[in-house]
Amino acid sequence: MFDKYFPLIYDFVKNRRLPVFAAAIFLIAASGIGFFFDKFDGSVELMLPDDINIRRNIDFFRDSNFSDKIVISLGLNSKEKNRKDLFRAAEQLSASLNPPLFTKTITGFQGMDIMDGIFFSDYIPRVITEEELSFIDSLINPDSISERLRGIYRQMLSPQSIFMSSMIYSDPLGLRLLLLDKLNTLKAFTEYNVNMEDGHFISRDGRHTMVITQTPVRVTDASGSRELLTALNEKIARLPDFISADIISAHLHTISNEKVIKHDIRLAVIIAAAGFLLLFLVVFRDIRAIYIFLIPSAAVLISISLSGIFMGRLSLWVIGLGTVIAGIAVDYGIHIYVAVRNNGREAHVINHIAKPVCMGALTTSGIFFALFFSRTPGYHQLAFLSVLSISLSLLSALFILPHLLSTKGPSFNFTSAPEASHKGPNRYHKLIAVLWVFSVCVTFFMAFNVRFDSNIQQLDGSEPAVLQAEENFRKTWGDEGNRAFFVVPGKSYEEALEMNDRIYQDAVKAVGAENFSSLAVIWPSKKTRLKKLNRWKEFWRQGREEKLRRLIKEEGAGYRFSASAFSPFFDNLYPDTSVNNGTGDDNIPLVFKERFVREREDGVRILSFFPDEKKYVDALSELIGNYPGTFLVSRKLLSRSISASTSSEAKYLTVIASSFIVLLTLLFLKNLRRALIALVPVLTSVLWLMGFMYLSGITLNIANLFAGIVVMGLCIDYGIFMTYNYQHNLRKNAILSISISAVTTLIGAGVLLFTKHPALFSSGITLFMGVLAGYISAIFIIPSLMKILPAQAEKEQCG
Repeated sequence: MFDKYFPLIYDFVKNRRLPVFAAAIFLIAASGIGFFFDKFDGSVELMLPDDINIRRNIDFFRDSNFSDKIVISLGLNSKEKNRKDLFRAAEQLSASLNPPLFTKTITGFQGMDIMDGIFFSDYIPRVITEEELSFIDSLINPDSISERLRGIYRQMLSPQSIFMSSMIYSDPLGLRLLLLDKLNTLKAFTEYNVNMEDGHFISRDGRHTMVITQTPVRVTDASGSRELLTALNEKIARLPDFISADIISAHLHTISNEKVIKHDIRLAVIIAAAGFLLLFLVVFRDIRAIYIFLIPSAAVLISISLSGIFMGRLSLWVIGLGTVIAGIAVDYGIHIYVAVRNNGREAHVINHIAKPVCMGALTTSGIFFALFFSRTPGYHQLAFLSVLSISLSLLSALFILPHLLSTKGPSFNFTSAPEASHKGPNRYHKLIAVLWVFSVCVTFFMAFNVRFDSNIQQLDGSEPAVLQAEENFRKTWGDEGNRAFFVVPGKSYEEALEMNDRIYQDAVKAVGAENFSSLAVIWPSKKTRLKKLNRWKEFWRQGREEKLRRLIKEEGAGYRFSASAFSPFFDNLYPDTSVNNGTGDDNIPLVFKERFVREREDGVRILSFFPDEKKYVDALSELIGNYPGTFLVSRKLLSRSISASTSSEAKYLTVIASSFIVLLTLLFLKNLRRALIALVPVLTSVLWLMGFMYLSGITLNIANLFAGIVVMGLCIDYGIFMTYNYQHNLRKNAILSISISAVTTLIGAGVLLFTKHPALFSSGITLFMGVLAGYISAIFIIPSLMKILPAQAEKEQCG
C-alpha cells in the first residue's frame, strides 16, 4: 500500500509546488507573528500530576493569602544608626505602600494590643477550661491571695502603674497569665523569631525590622507581579542609604523563573542554530543544506502557535525543549537530503528511503503520544507540540525538501561496500557483544539504587539573588518551613468552628496539645463558648465569689487596699450571655484571625498548625476520614504524593511506550530476531543512563523522569535504521545518516546543559546521555549482534 500511494502523493505535490510553497510561507509568517502574542507559564504546576492531594496542596497555597503576602526585611548597615532610625525607615516604607497594588501593611503591634483588643472580663469566661477552673479554685486561699496582693502592691509603687492600674484592679487573681499561656501555645508554629519594640517587629539581633504587606496581585499573574515588584523596588530605593532591604515574596519566584527560562530558551536556540548550521555546512558543503535546519525550526514555530490555540497557556519548560524536538525532527531531512544528493529526487528514490524514515517518525511520535495518557497537563502539551512538530517536519522533508535541493555536486558514499552476508562473526564482534552484556548486567543493578527526588523546590530556577535574600531572612528571623496545616472547611464560620472544636480534641489525643496549634484554644465555637460561660458562672455561684471577696478584704487591709479596689473584677464576674450572640468573632485579635481563618466565596476555612514531620502527618491523616471535607497541607505529604503519583505514572507510561515500540518494530521488520536486535539501543540507553546517574549522584525528578521515556523513542529510530539497512545490504550511507542524526539530536539536547534552570538542565543531561548511549549501541553493538545471531541460526539449521 505504501509503495502504491506514496508516489501518487509525491507527484501530486510536485505538480503543485508553488501553491504548496506559498501556503507554507504564509503559515510560517502567521505563526511567527502569533508567537509574540502567545502566553506562557513559567510555574512548575503544569508539570505536576493531576492528583487530588497534589492539586489541593498547590491550590491551597495559591488561593490563600500566604502566597499574596510580601515581607520586606529592613536592616541597619551603619553602626552609627540606631533602632529609631530603623523604625522611621519602616514607617516611611509602610506609608508609601498604597492601593491598588498594596492593600494592607503592618510594621508590628503594641505589646498590649492583644490584651486590649479583648474585653478581658467578657472573654476569659468563654474560653476557660475545667482544668483552669480547678487551678483558680486552688488560688482562693489565704496564702495565695496574700501573695498575690503583695505583688499587686509592689506593682502599684512603680511608675508604670499609672498606665496599668485599670488592668491590675480588674484581675486580682492574675488570670491574664492564663490567657498569655494560651496565646503562647499558638505562637509555637505560627510566628517568626520576633520581638516587639515601640509597636514594631524587631529581630533578636536588634538590627532588623519587618514590614508585611498584602496585595491583590495573584502569584500566577506574571505581568501583574512585574508591575508590583517594580513599584515596590521604587519605594525601597527612596529609603536612606544606611537601610538594606530583602524582599520575600512568591511573586519574585514567578518573575525570576520566567526570566531564567526565557534567557535559557534564547541561549539554547542560538547555540543550537549555530551548531546545526555549522554541522550541515561543514559536512554537506552545500548552502542548500540550510533547508534541513529551517524545516524543523519552522515546524516547531508553527506547532507552538497551534498548541497555544488548542492547549491554552503553554509551559515554558515545554517550550524550552523545542531545541530537542528540532534536533529530533531534523533527522528526516538529513535522510532525504543524502538520498536526493546520491540518487536524485524522483518519486521511487524518495519512496525507498521514506519507509524507514516514516517508521522512525511513527515510533518517535508514538512515544510522545503515550504522554497523552498521563495525568500531567504539561506532558499533554509536550505530546501535542512534539507530535505536531514531528509530523510537519516529516511531511515537509518528504514532499517539500526534495524540490528545494540540487542534485548536482558530489555524492556521499563515505562508507565501504557491505560485507558479504555469509561471512561469520570474528573476535571483534564477539568481544563487543560480551562487553555489552556485561555493561547491561552491571547497570541493571545500579538502576535500583537511583533515588527519586520529589521535592519540587529543586526545580525552582529562581535567580541567586532571590534565594540569597531568603537565606538572609531565615538567618535573621528563623524558618517557618517546618509546619503543616490541618484545614477545616465549613459553609459558615460557626459550622467550621464547631468541627474545629471536635477535631482539636481528637488531634490532642493523637499528637499532643504541644504539637497542635488550633484556634479552638483561644476562640472555640459559639456553642462551646456558651457552655464554658455557664460553667464559669456556676463555678463562682458555689460560694467562691463570697470567699474571694472576704479573703481580699482580710488580706488586703495590710496593704491599704480599699473595700471597692477590685470592684471592676466583681462587677463583670457574670457576663451577659447575649453579648456577641452573632457570629461571635468580633473580639478575635486581628493577628490571629488572619492567621487561622480563610474566607472564601464558598465558605470558610479554619487552619490549625503542626510540625511537618512524618509521624505527625501520619497520625493526623487518620483523622481525615472521620471528618469529610478536611485535608492536610504538608510539604512532606506533597512530596510523598508527587513521588507516588509520578512513579506510578512513569511505570504506566513506560509500559504503553514500550508496547508501542515493540509492536511497531515487529510490524516493520517482520522478524522477531531482528526486532529484538533493533530494540538494543532502547535497552542500552535506559540502563546506561541509570548507571551514569547512579555513579554521578544525579537523582530522578519529575522533569528528567519523562525525558527518559522520550529517550526510548529517539533510540529506537537508530535501532530500526541500522537493522533495516543491514538487513537489506544498504549500509552504504546508514552510518553517516545515523551519525549526523544523532549529532543533531545531541546538539538539541546538549544546549540544555548550558541552561541555568534546573528543570531544563536536568532534562538536557538525561536526553544527552541517553541518546549518546543509544547511538553508540546502534553503531557498534547492532552490527556485532547481526553477525552473531544469524550465524547461530544458520548452524542450527545445518544441524
